[in-house]
Amino acid sequence: EIDHFSLKVDSFHVYPGEELDTARVLWADNIEMSVKNVYSTIDEGLYEIGADQLSFSTQKDSIGLARLSFVPTVPRMEYALHKGGYTTDVFNVYLRNLHLTDFRFDRLVYDHVIEGGELLLNKPSVSVFKDKRNNVPPVKYKEILPEIFKKAPVKISFDSVLVNDMNIRYDEFPATGREPGHLVLTHTQIKVTNLTNDTAKLEIDSTLLIDMNSQFLDAGQLQLNLEYNMLSPINNFIMSSSLGSIDGTLINTFIEPTYSARINSCEVNKMTMLVIGNDSIA
Repeated sequence: EIDHFSLKVDSFHVYPGEELDTARVLWADNIEMSVKNVYSTIDEGLYEIGADQLSFSTQKDSIGLARLSFVPTVPRMEYALHKGGYTTDVFNVYLRNLHLTDFRFDRLVYDHVIEGGELLLNKPSVSVFKDKRNNVPPVKYKEILPEIFKKAPVKISFDSVLVNDMNIRYDEFPATGREPGHLVLTHTQIKVTNLTNDTAKLEIDSTLLIDMNSQFLDAGQLQLNLEYNMLSPINNFIMSSSLGSIDGTLINTFIEPTYSARINSCEVNKMTMLVIGNDSIA
């Protein structure tokens, strides 16, 4: 579903015998497109994905997206009924805007490669809900995200990905209980460097870096750093994290409804963690 579509092409011309010109994608000095209020459903109609506006310009090498939403079309407590009755994570995602610079339209059109400079995601909001009152799904091996990324059907390369002021909320309804527990991360900043599955680029630098700063339960300063070796056959990684001073009773919002336990008094001065492992052991 699309409410508005506009396309502008500047100076389109093809000369006899002219070869492909990376500076003039599809033989035009500039191609601009704008789509407003575009919506569609996926996952057998159980999710709706949409955006208020999508635009791009080949001359400016940029892509913009405003007010993206990804939401279930059924109540989240009924979602598992449509998935065979198994416990399934239900997502609600909103994004104020997205901006991609230095996008290589020529690489996309001629080589089927997604390549860009900086990808900025501004003020995303992510909510995850898990209802454990449903059946436990069959146990299966889950690949870690870098392995899935490496197996993507197209080459993808971004110099950096920046996530600005993201809020994350996790709700879990226990198998026996009357209400879900929840955890929140607010004012989250994330920087991802060297995000690529292009083997030629990985041979120069094979390290994927992820740095995150966030407020845990709106109180403690949480820092997380991950290093993935993208050329490692067993996905070697190093993860370090730290949590600053926080009142430990704040976690009762999760453990009291979920585990029927309560912390009466706890003061955390600082917590640190270091994990070295791979996709089999840590």
